[in-house]
Amino acid sequence: MATTESDSELININDDIPSGQQTRQHQIIPINFNLGNLEDDIIDDTHSQVIDNCIGKVDELLSRRHYTATLTRDLRRFKEDELPNYARIHKGSFSPQLSSTETEHYFKGKVTEFNKQIRMEFREFMLKASNDYSEKIQSNCEQLWREACANIKNGNNIPKLNNKVQETKEKWADEYRKTASKAMNKEDLGKTPKKQILKN
Repeated sequence: MATTESDSELININDDIPSGQQTRQHQIIPINFNLGNLEDDIIDDTHSQVIDNCIGKVDELLSRRHYTATLTRDLRRFKEDELPNYARIHKGSFSPQLSSTETEHYFKGKVTEFNKQIRMEFREFMLKASNDYSEKIQSNCEQLWREACANIKNGNNIPKLNNKVQETKEKWADEYRKTASKAMNKEDLGKTPKKQILKN
């Protein structure tokens, strides 16, 4: 901070005072009076409501995604034509009148092959559906975030929104890790778990 003419006068004023009466000099500490940032840190009721609404909706969507992500993981545990207990598909049958036992065995084998193929395709189809739904949820969450950002006029409040979104994402990521770490038999995958209620 540059020394002004007034500052020099304050410093040199003691030159005119007898030594026994000289006053004690005090160091002058500059103060920044720029108060603009204080206003930026204030989050008004409107922005607070926008953030709360966004987080509430994101939390609900991520709770749905948690179950479809868990479903995706479980379906991947099955091999070949295996299906979980909650998946049902009727077996195909084919019983025409044939001329010989050998012919009957041939078509019986084809029916078995068909049923195996249809079970595999059924599981893979539902696996893709589960993935697609999870991606849709993720897209919807991003859309909610973009809409909230557009409704927050004070850009300094965007980090507050981002922090809350990140906290919500981490909460559900942690829940997924807890679920994934539980050892489960394939027989257990057919049982519908009780919906867990998460507390913030």
